Amino acid sequence: MAKQAVVRLQLNTEDILKALDEEQDTAFFVGGSVVGDAVEARARDVSQGVADRVFVVTRRQVKGKPFKKYAGEVARRGGVVIGSSSPLAHLLELGTKPHGNHPGTAAKPFIRPALDESKEAAAQAIGDALRTQLEKRLK
Repeated sequence: MAKQAVVRLQLNTEDILKALDEEQDTAFFVGGSVVGDAVEARARDVSQGVADRVFVVTRRQVKGKPFKKYAGEVARRGGVVIGSSSPLAHLLELGTKPHGNHPGTAAKPFIRPALDESKEAAAQAIGDALRTQLEKRLK
């Protein structure tokens, strides 16, 4: 029977937490992009203009052209924001009540359904990205 080499990796919790903190932005961007792609695909059924303006923002990475307020908030707090910079996006997602001479519009949700259908794939993508980044760091 051949002997197997055993490699012992000495890490403490602080090392792991520091690495996770430094690599989470990449992982959130990867997972956010999965959801962003689903939002864009669903938005095409509602409005091409809304679909063309879908964005994903993390502290260090941006896909699309987000509202500046979202980019600033993410820079302060971390995490990921996914949305559309179209001024019509929220009106289509939530609908409108009748007002003035306008009869209102029915909601045509595309963001929530996209999130619901892609959340497991996004979670898997985040986990895979973290695992890959941590393996690279720990070699």
